[in-house]
Amino acid sequence: MLNSVSGTKVIRFAAALTLVGALSACATPPSSDDQDARAAYDEANDPFEPANRLVFSANVMVDQLVLQPVAVTYRDLFPNELKPPVENFITNLFQPLSFLHSLLQGDLDRAEQAAARFFTALPTLLLADTFPDRQPVFEDGGQTLAVWGFEEGPYVMLPLLGPSSVRDTVGTVGDFFADPVKIIAGSE
Repeated sequence: MLNSVSGTKVIRFAAALTLVGALSACATPPSSDDQDARAAYDEANDPFEPANRLVFSANVMVDQLVLQPVAVTYRDLFPNELKPPVENFITNLFQPLSFLHSLLQGDLDRAEQAAARFFTALPTLLLADTFPDRQPVFEDGGQTLAVWGFEEGPYVMLPLLGPSSVRDTVGTVGDFFADPVKIIAGSE
């Protein structure tokens, strides 16, 4: 009986060791002789992996400790009649920046739609859903940079904002400084 138990343990240990060895072989980069395999490896590789993992862990902690309780409180305690005006207010605040990016992308129809939605909502303190039959326009700096031909770049995990790319991160930083609503509100 003792031999069969120890034999089972040895077999399990050997299987686990084989599995670990097989999986670790997947993590080694291909040799420089195989240019196609090396290019595929470099494209899939995450050069910011340690920082991305750290930021992801912090994001999960903030999400569990702060954002989820706030979202659940909003969902359960905020009156349902007031939720659409709040959502419309937030949506309409994005329209000036979307207007700017639509212009920079050369899309005049979407720029007109964003401007019309924003300026029609101004008299009602940005609360109204001014065009219930039209979707709001959401354009950002990353999309504008993509239209201009910038490469996406590697994966980046942003604090509180989540996954992104280098191009979209640059666009997000640009949006922070170029947001017309923030500029107007801060000039008082």
